[in-house]
Amino acid sequence: MAGLRASITTAIGVAMVLLWASPAGAEEPRAGAAAPPAGSSSGPGGEAAEPKRPSVTGGYAWTEKPRPRKRARRRVHYDPNAPSVTFPGFRLLPDGSSLIWVVVNQTVPVEERRAKGRVTYVLKGAVIRIRNNTNPLVTTHFNTPVSRVRLVRDQAGAQLVLNLREDVSPTHRVVRGPRGMMVLQVRVPQATRAHAQAGQVTPLAVGRPLPKSGADTGQADPKQ
Repeated sequence: MAGLRASITTAIGVAMVLLWASPAGAEEPRAGAAAPPAGSSSGPGGEAAEPKRPSVTGGYAWTEKPRPRKRARRRVHYDPNAPSVTFPGFRLLPDGSSLIWVVVNQTVPVEERRAKGRVTYVLKGAVIRIRNNTNPLVTTHFNTPVSRVRLVRDQAGAQLVLNLREDVSPTHRVVRGPRGMMVLQVRVPQATRAHAQAGQVTPLAVGRPLPKSGADTGQADPKQ
């Protein structure tokens, strides 16, 4: 009897130990339940996280990618004492000819270069300090043989370039302006055909105003 009681006591103790070691409320996976796909991530509450998309609001989209950096424009350094050229001017004269001019704050030599459809005046040693002064002066809507006037930077000096749409021969002269300035005046003959549309209203002048002293004196530089 004593041995039987010992065996029963041992069996009850082992059963109690096994019952205590098993997790309470643990459920075995049900048969047929699909496992989540590999590589998928779940968010709070077991919900699957959506892939990240570019943000779009009201027709605008943005991204976190860094924008490519633009190359900075190279600054050009000029001698502060070098002659400086300003934006050109244009005027239609009463006789139908055209007058084009530029102002230089010092007297410089002028060289004329002729090519087909173009006449260039090189202002030797002069510089164009302000980039805005290189914008073209468009005269296509005027009754003039000149279609465009532009200042161009060059190693030899600033260039006054006239684009022509007729076979004409402009003439130029250098006039002394106020405070030691120099005014280069280019006279273009009258157009042989109409370039402006019928009924079109155009101003008589565009660009920089012509200095009064240079226009009134009419004295050419004896060095030219």
